[in-house]
Amino acid sequence: MKNTYILSTLIIALSFNLTFAQNDGISSSTEKKYDKLSYVETTKELLKLIEKGNKTPEVYKKLANSYYFNTKMEDASKWYGEMFKLDAVVEYEYYYRYAMSLKAIGDYEGANANMKKFAALKPNDSRAILFSKSPNYLETIESLSGDFELENLDLNSRFSDFGTSFYKGGIVFASSRGDGKLYKWNEQPFLDLYYKANDSSTVTPLSTVINTKYH
Repeated sequence: MKNTYILSTLIIALSFNLTFAQNDGISSSTEKKYDKLSYVETTKELLKLIEKGNKTPEVYKKLANSYYFNTKMEDASKWYGEMFKLDAVVEYEYYYRYAMSLKAIGDYEGANANMKKFAALKPNDSRAILFSKSPNYLETIESLSGDFELENLDLNSRFSDFGTSFYKGGIVFASSRGDGKLYKWNEQPFLDLYYKANDSSTVTPLSTVINTKYH
């Protein structure tokens, strides 16, 4: 009986250690949340791991991705940067994501440096080809910048508003401004379509047939 107890204890200990060793200390529950795109919850749990000293490439990668896919580029660039500081072997896609997050916060020099690395690793990728054809894209943007003036519409909310199309004397757009079920990806309500007539200041849901409790 004593030997059986010792053996069982060893098996449990080994299983526990293997679970965390394979995932760089990331628990299975956090892995599941990440796989289910629950990025807001994932970031909270991964930040706690880092606070405890668990600073591995896998933790940094998943944390940066969670911010990147919620377009929180300042946080994304920070943690991609920490990942690359470890000089670990990473997939080519991370050079692209790091470049995009740096570009979003105005670090064009850093963005271009990482796009060059990405292009060297994946020269046949359409994104690499486009960058190689227009490496001085900032000059092109600058030359066109006087031709357009952007204005913020009064219908914009603190939630995601995008995808505008003209429709029946007004506009239709997607928004997460509703008060329904929350989407785990960003912990905002699921997207619905909304309508605003040109001669009205009121925004209304487009259709109860189209809009559901999910996107």
